[in-house]
Amino acid sequence: MPIGWRAIQDDIYLSRGDFVVVRTHPGGPLPPGTTAEIVWDTSPTPTTWTATIDGDEVSWLEQQAAVAEIDAGTPFTKWIHYPNPDGGFFDYEWVKGVARR
Repeated sequence: MPIGWRAIQDDIYLSRGDFVVVRTHPGGPLPPGTTAEIVWDTSPTPTTWTATIDGDEVSWLEQQAAVAEIDAGTPFTKWIHYPNPDGGFFDYEWVKGVARR
């Protein structure tokens, strides 16, 4: 069921260190079972960084070695998956962009 969700266009700036990001959901705690991930369009298979969700916080911690594998200009989609009543998920493209260095 579409709800008018549109992905934000933004880039992720990667440094030479770890990738540490925390976002707080302004609407309060996310529903149990919600997941989030960043999927990098790496070849030949995508690279996925899975978020940790705790209440209203969505966070990522990726070590320097994993960050170093993402080249500048690599496209990504940040996904959020909300559980639906049928046992599946509503999948939303949250942010789309490319890696910057």
